[in-house]
Amino acid sequence: ADGGRVLTVCGTGADLAAARAVAYAAVAQVPWRDGAFRSDIGLDRG
Repeated sequence: ADGGRVLTVCGTGADLAAARAVAYAAVAQVPWRDGAFRSDIGLDRG
């Protein structure tokens, strides 16, 4: 297939930094080739 794919990953934690860490740890477990993700989500809220 030539279409793009979207995956939503969420994390929870005691504060925003902890939730971001959980979410990005989960993203790191996704087995995708040439995958892309935003690393700036939530930074403007911290």
